[in-house]
Amino acid sequence: MATISAAIISAVGTLCGALGTIALTSGLQAKREQRQAMIAAASERTAVKDQARSDLLAAITRLRVDIELTCARHWRDMNVRLAAIQEQALTANVLAARVALLSPGPEAEIAFALGKCASGLTALTAKSMTLGDFDGPNKQFVAGEITGTRPDFAELERLVAAFLRQISPGQPATEPQTAIPAATGRG
Repeated sequence: MATISAAIISAVGTLCGALGTIALTSGLQAKREQRQAMIAAASERTAVKDQARSDLLAAITRLRVDIELTCARHWRDMNVRLAAIQEQALTANVLAARVALLSPGPEAEIAFALGKCASGLTALTAKSMTLGDFDGPNKQFVAGEITGTRPDFAELERLVAAFLRQISPGQPATEPQTAIPAATGRG
């Protein structure tokens, strides 16, 4: 009877040890999988934020180039150019809101300021422009042009630099360069 009891105790001990090891291994595996899922989710959040930031900067850059090109000369399709500028400003504001939702705090404030600046530049461009019409000699079409104040991009450049510093701490943010060089006046 003692040997049977010892054998039962030994078998139960071995069984409990094996079940404990399985439970421990399963618990460690579950924690490892949970940790991997958390790392993957954090990586996905970072990728989404980076894409939103990149999209905002691209929209701001496209808006600036559109405005600079529109100001560069007379255009027969000034109404189409104005519509494109207005659409780009709207896109920039939507993307600024997306960045703000993903990154509240100072980054959101700068993103909203970029959107507001984009809207202001667009409004100034629209206010300063004359659309083409048929008021030329012999009712010829006269191309549209910027007749008023040309937009100043200093505030936009300051905000882009601040945004870059905010999203890349420790990285020196270079000042953005004007997309189109100023005319020298030499002919």
